Amino acid sequence: MKPAKGQRGQALIEFAFIVLAMALIALGVVDFALAIQQGMLVQEAATAGALYGSFSTYNASQTAAWQSAATTAGIGANGLSISTSSFCICSISGGTVACDTTCSTGIKTRLYVQVTATSSFASMFPYNVLPRTFNLSSTVVMEAQ
Repeated sequence: MKPAKGQRGQALIEFAFIVLAMALIALGVVDFALAIQQGMLVQEAATAGALYGSFSTYNASQTAAWQSAATTAGIGANGLSISTSSFCICSISGGTVACDTTCSTGIKTRLYVQVTATSSFASMFPYNVLPRTFNLSSTVVMEAQ
């Protein structure tokens, strides 16, 4: 049975629309997956730096080594920047104090290390509801042992 004269190219046109829609959806999924991968690299960089700094009180004083560990773990992240800091507190609910002080309870202060990793992600395509470029950031705090 032959298709009617006006329907001969209809299937081809429908196929072209479906392929175009599927390609756009696939590119959006790839773009979203790249953003997630970038976020995971930023998280890994912050975690690696904090782990290195919290390994010992000696490591906690070597902030350049934390940054190196974080930068190495975050290889592949676009424009990765690392910031490090350390602080001491007397108790979980207390505020920060100088690290060489003794708490009112007579317990030694606890030393914490903090690493913040930041990177920017630029999507492949502009979306109406999302910015084209946005920052990804992760902060990890750990107690030095």
